[in-house]
Amino acid sequence: MSRSRDSMARLAVVWFAAVLVGCAEEPRDAMPVEPAVTAQVGVRTLRTLDCPITQENAVRTEIRPEGGMVSVAGHSVYFPPGAVHEPVQVKLTVPVSKGVEVDIEVNGQAHYELARPVLATLSYGRCGPAALGSREITVWYIDGETRQPIERMASLDDRASRTITFLTNHFSGYALAD
Repeated sequence: MSRSRDSMARLAVVWFAAVLVGCAEEPRDAMPVEPAVTAQVGVRTLRTLDCPITQENAVRTEIRPEGGMVSVAGHSVYFPPGAVHEPVQVKLTVPVSKGVEVDIEVNGQAHYELARPVLATLSYGRCGPAALGSREITVWYIDGETRQPIERMASLDDRASRTITFLTNHFSGYALAD
């Protein structure tokens, strides 16, 4: 019971942070951007979770300035009001891979910066206990083509629900690693 209460409290903190960031920050222009390498990982290869998927899953949804959500296969992205300035088409894809990965596109653009941060939740529910171990699970912003790590995202790992949640203001690919 205490573990569940702790998980809910951490999730509430992430949600509260999303609300604060969304309300406190002046909206920027939402537009396609080139990826910027903000953390040099060097020759490190991500050790992604070992939970392969053999069939791609994807969904496309219109998100309006009022906000909305897109979700597929247990993964979701919540857009608060003002994250985009005009209606956009968001495609959330779970590609065929050895681990947990998602690709997010806005209006067909592989790289897109939002006016306000969004709350993304990735599920590792399909991963077996052997894939998880006891190591910390992290989210990485990855290059959509090379799959190389670009930036480690600050996140909240909720082992009880087998999800990891993070805030982001840019889209491309994301992968879970341990």
